Amino acid sequence: ALKAGMPTEATHSGQPAIDVEEQVRVLLQETLARASEESDEFVDNSPPFDIDSMFENDQNEADPPFAETSHEDTPTAGRPIDPVPLQGSLEEAMRPLFPGSKIDVVSFMLLFLNICHNNRFSNTGVNAMLSLLTEHGMPTEHTLPKNLYAAKQLLRKLGLDYERIPVCENGCMLFRGDTAKLDNCSKCKQPKLKLVGNSLQPVKVLRYFPIIPRLKRLYATKGTSKLMTWHHENKSMDNMVRHPADSKAWKHVDTVLDRDFVVEPRNVRMGLVLDGVNPFGNNSTAWSTWPILLLNYNIPPWLTTKKFFVMLALLIPGPESVTEEQFDIY
Repeated sequence: ALKAGMPTEATHSGQPAIDVEEQVRVLLQETLARASEESDEFVDNSPPFDIDSMFENDQNEADPPFAETSHEDTPTAGRPIDPVPLQGSLEEAMRPLFPGSKIDVVSFMLLFLNICHNNRFSNTGVNAMLSLLTEHGMPTEHTLPKNLYAAKQLLRKLGLDYERIPVCENGCMLFRGDTAKLDNCSKCKQPKLKLVGNSLQPVKVLRYFPIIPRLKRLYATKGTSKLMTWHHENKSMDNMVRHPADSKAWKHVDTVLDRDFVVEPRNVRMGLVLDGVNPFGNNSTAWSTWPILLLNYNIPPWLTTKKFFVMLALLIPGPESVTEEQFDIY
């Protein structure tokens, strides 16, 4: 919204709005400050990352779509990326919470849901709070969603969504693509659906969080696009390994990959991390959910494992632990 020139200092009602730009700036500054404190022993000769540059008005300066690179003869060099599409209307999503409100409905819902998440509210509790607010805590004219489902529909307009993929109860296959219309697993013959109340629901669901839109957003912002070529511009000059790019394993992978991919520093290299966790915090409960995380190896090493940059790719459902044979299926 900031890049698109959306208003950040006034709502449609003409009243001053919450400064979203300043909130994002402060959040990024705190994240990078903590990362810097934890990496005092790391020697970095690169220029400091300027948070303010992420919010500069670029109307008078035609910036390249990517960070500059010396590989101008490569097929992908200088190629512009597609703009990141946002689902639905941003203007509709950025409506004031109520006439005269200093905060828009999206900002309020993000803050509200963050509080609910940090305090481990149940879906029923969130619905009850939204119902109380809409019926007794808001003026007659307001835009606050009346329940959690409506709130999720609102956030989907900003592309904050994921894909639900039905899975065989025994983890034999995904009901996706050519197998999406099957009613039973082709291997163990277990049914895809079960009766829940008066409706049929998948027995087990894999949640997939699309990666490409998030990578596009990293390159759509001036500050983070510069970080995405850090691994190439800050290689070790004394044979000391300070980043995976300095390792023998990285150089070995370079010999295996296509040359067009290797010579373009903007291409993304990621590490996959997975482990089983008990989402209920009760070790006596036999339940294992497997989050699949992606670590960005393009950026500085002290930022790779920070929450701001770690990407959740999959949530493999429980309660059974995932076996070695099932990993390829997911």
